[in-house]
Amino acid sequence: MYYHATDIEYARDILKEGFQPEWGDIGFGVYFFGTLGAARKYAAKGGWDGSLDQPVILGVQAPEIRPVYPDEISPEWPNPEDYRNIFFWEADEDEDEFLHPDRIEVVE
Repeated sequence: MYYHATDIEYARDILKEGFQPEWGDIGFGVYFFGTLGAARKYAAKGGWDGSLDQPVILGVQAPEIRPVYPDEISPEWPNPEDYRNIFFWEADEDEDEFLHPDRIEVVE
């Protein structure tokens, strides 16, 4: 099980349509945490930019989700150690694709 923290409005869309990929530090895709504790910590601080007002944590199972590889993490980032618990679904930005997990549920 992987965990994704998002706002309540996005969670509703994800439950209906799946995950829409976006750009992030590793590339174009969707990012997940490997533990519920890490997702909770992220949600409690309001996400990466502090704007997560009504956080929801989704539990997800999908074979396409992979770990972030050590060579994808820049030691010059302010928090490279945080990426050890990040998982990633990589998407093609030229395709209009969504991740439709085998299982998805609202955890919190």
